[in-house]
Amino acid sequence: MKELMRGLLIHLSMNQWTRGYTDLYQGFDEETWDYIVEESAKTGINTIFLDVGNAVEFASHPELAMKNAWTRKRMHDEIARCRALGITLLPKLNFSTVHDEWLGEYSKMVCTPTYYRVVNDLIREVYEIFEKPAYIHIGLDEEDAKLLSLRFGLEGGLPLSPEDAGKRLGLTPDEVVARETAALAKLRQGS
Repeated sequence: MKELMRGLLIHLSMNQWTRGYTDLYQGFDEETWDYIVEESAKTGINTIFLDVGNAVEFASHPELAMKNAWTRKRMHDEIARCRALGITLLPKLNFSTVHDEWLGEYSKMVCTPTYYRVVNDLIREVYEIFEKPAYIHIGLDEEDAKLLSLRFGLEGGLPLSPEDAGKRLGLTPDEVVARETAALAKLRQGS
C-alpha cells in the first residue's frame, strides 16, 4: 500500500495575484524556508507542493524570473535536501486565469498559440527541474470558485449574468454556463 501523502502547499512567489506584489515581494525568506523544511521533517510531513511561479529561473523563459529567483542549481539542491529528509518536493505552476500574474505579458494571451507554447515550455522545464515528479499541480480549481463567486455574487457584489461574468473571465457566455454546470456538479458530488 502506498504511504499517505501528508503535505503542505508553499508559495515561493507571491507575484501571482496582482502586479502590485512584483515591486514589494523580492523573494522567499531563507530562514522561513529552512524552518518549514526542518519542522516538516520533524512532524511527519512527507510532501511539499512548491508553487514556484516566477520565483524560479526558467531557461525557456528567463523574462519571467523575479529578482532573487532560485536558480536551477538551487532548486536541485533543495530537492536533494528535502529527499534526504524524507520529503518529496513537488511543483505547482498556477495557470488559473485569476492567479497568473506571474506569467507577465503572457497572462494576457490566454487561449493563443503563444500562451500554449509558453505553458508547454514551463511544464516541460519544471518536469526536468523537479526530476520527473509523480505529480505537477497546475492550480486550476480556483477558476471554478471565481466563476461561481461572480455568478452568484458571493464576494459582496450583485450576481453577474453569464455575459458579464464571461467578460471578466475572458470566456463566452456559453463557456461560463458550461463551467458553472460542471462546477456545481462537482460540488454536489463532494469532490
